[in-house]
Amino acid sequence: MRQRPYEQTGRVQDLLAVRRARPDPSESALRRADAAAGRDQDSTDRETVASVSWRPPDGSSARAALEARVQRLRQQAVTAPVAAEHRRHAEQAHEAADALRASAVRDDGRATE
Repeated sequence: MRQRPYEQTGRVQDLLAVRRARPDPSESALRRADAAAGRDQDSTDRETVASVSWRPPDGSSARAALEARVQRLRQQAVTAPVAAEHRRHAEQAHEAADALRASAVRDDGRATE
């Protein structure tokens, strides 16, 4: 069937209206970027307020509190590799025990004597 010009014009206008009703992808991307920037700025503002309002414990000086924290962090950095080594040795011991248990059982499922 052949459409009359006014029917074609009406159809085109309907398609344009539908297209305009959909958000533009670039506008959506800009809105998402603005929202993310706003969230980042809010987070930065909260951290700034928290750091400005921070007071050292026990009424000590801020420098002494920070030095104590640095010392604790250094100690944690030293003990972390030691703990990892202990975990590795424990895993090896568990694997060896499992291997011994497995070798103590025969193919028919009975324990060897």
